[in-house]
Amino acid sequence: MKAALIEKEVDEVKSFEKSSFDEIIAFLRDNGVTVKKTGTLKAMNKERVIVKHYGQLAEQASVKNYLDASDTATKGILQEVFGKTLHEIYQSEIIINDEIRGYLVEAEKQLAASQVYPALLNIRMAIFIAIEQDYDIANWADQAGANDWRLFLGRGASAPHHSIKPSLASCRMCSQSGNW
Repeated sequence: MKAALIEKEVDEVKSFEKSSFDEIIAFLRDNGVTVKKTGTLKAMNKERVIVKHYGQLAEQASVKNYLDASDTATKGILQEVFGKTLHEIYQSEIIINDEIRGYLVEAEKQLAASQVYPALLNIRMAIFIAIEQDYDIANWADQAGANDWRLFLGRGASAPHHSIKPSLASCRMCSQSGNW
């Protein structure tokens, strides 16, 4: 909700950093943003206070109702203010690498079509490229000695110097051979 207020440039006119939850909803409404399920959201905020400060447990049915209301309100606000869904914002604004974003977009389509295994492969590829690629020493496995200086050039540069063979071959090699 605060991101929507910033996008609407309300922060240029009013300071809402110390505003209550109800005031933030009011600021959104005052600036032409429809906030769905406001009664449920306000009840959720009161329940949050009770759970947090008094240790009283929330009922499972209430939690589900709050989750559904939050989802509905969030989807509506994001679509109205940004013109995008949360997934589109993550994919277009946060994930900069086109190759990684491509794998995740494909995985999202596959999950929507109940193709779980291909989706998991695409997610695995994205994780490999984003995190593990710098530790992949598969290209050096057969030719590198324990102290070979070539390990520190390019791929494998972040791998520990004592690594000779990876615990798993590179992700691309695994996905092509089917050996996970």
